[in-house]
Amino acid sequence: MAITLVLVLRGSKINRYVVNVVGGLGNQLFQYAFGEILQKKLGYSVFFDVSDYYSYKRHEGLAIEKYFDLKLQPVEFRSITMRFFSSYWVKRIFSKLSFCKFIYTGFKTDDFDLYGNEKVNSFCYFYGYWQSQKYTTNDLKFVIRNLNFRDYLESSADNVFRLINPNFNKAAAIHIRRGDYINAKKFDPQYVLPINYYLKSMDYMNNTAGVDEFYFFSDDIEWVKNNFKSDKYKLFFVDKKISISAGFDMCLMTRFNNLILSNSTFSWWSAYLRKAAGGNVLYPKQWVKAKFKNKHHYTIHIPSDWTSIDVFE
Repeated sequence: MAITLVLVLRGSKINRYVVNVVGGLGNQLFQYAFGEILQKKLGYSVFFDVSDYYSYKRHEGLAIEKYFDLKLQPVEFRSITMRFFSSYWVKRIFSKLSFCKFIYTGFKTDDFDLYGNEKVNSFCYFYGYWQSQKYTTNDLKFVIRNLNFRDYLESSADNVFRLINPNFNKAAAIHIRRGDYINAKKFDPQYVLPINYYLKSMDYMNNTAGVDEFYFFSDDIEWVKNNFKSDKYKLFFVDKKISISAGFDMCLMTRFNNLILSNSTFSWWSAYLRKAAGGNVLYPKQWVKAKFKNKHHYTIHIPSDWTSIDVFE
């Protein structure tokens, strides 16, 4: 059985590299970035496997093509190897069982180091979220040169930004992630950040940069409205009267110079893609639950000019 599997998986002699795409918009952006940098480094074409969205019902499906002016280069399923990896459950099993990766070394997961010296086969399938890679500034600049929001989002975000008219240097966007985090299981790395983290971050932003206007974005904005009150600061909630989609929220957040992030890749990209240079970005020091903090693939790449806020101190 094992010998047959090896022969099937090693049947491709073409230099081809495939990056699996799954998850929400923030995950997709990291997978896209990883694929673009991989292609740059190896000099061979990288293709993207989006077949998981045939059965993956969470989030918005393939949101990256919906909100950004790009088209992922799709992989074809003509080869036996690609038909094998088109199964969502095959990929899940391979990623969880180490002996599967021993049988076929062309299957790479998040422990693969893009900047290391690990051997890359003539055919490799990259299955992961890739947020923990030690991306260089130049590589990320290379990626974002093609990351442009679609025109309708850009114009809508510009119009709304003019309408709400924040005091640019004294205003900050806050992203609060709840949604699927509320029902996270004990073996899931993500968790809902406590309200105190955001309050502490708001005070820090006020004390260090004089920010006193806070614009809230969330996948549970009604909960945010009910739980955030202040006599000290001006609070503004981007609710359904303004927001037309998650992609719009991200696009609008890039207009702000100052941001307070949740422990979410959606937050990360909203900050990284912001239009103006400088400003302040705060992020939670405890990005995942304590028992996952030393597991490489659950960490996230953080730019050196962002500031961490201790969630539990």
